[in-house]
Amino acid sequence: MHNTRTAQPRLIRLKEVMHLTGLSRSTIYSMMDAGTFPRQRKVTPTIAVWSEAEVLTWAARVLGQDCEEAATAA
Repeated sequence: MHNTRTAQPRLIRLKEVMHLTGLSRSTIYSMMDAGTFPRQRKVTPTIAVWSEAEVLTWAARVLGQDCEEAATAA
């Protein structure tokens, strides 16, 4: 029997977003307000989550920009 597993989208809470990005809570919310960070989604009136894929895509884009800036500065 062949067991293949499709990757399921993960929803993550603020603590994990902070851990993945190294950003503080206030920085995350400021960047969301500025439109430069993925928006949270309310799953209940008191629970907010982010798409892990969106946060990781944002991080990859930021790292890519840093690499491009370093290459042009050299």
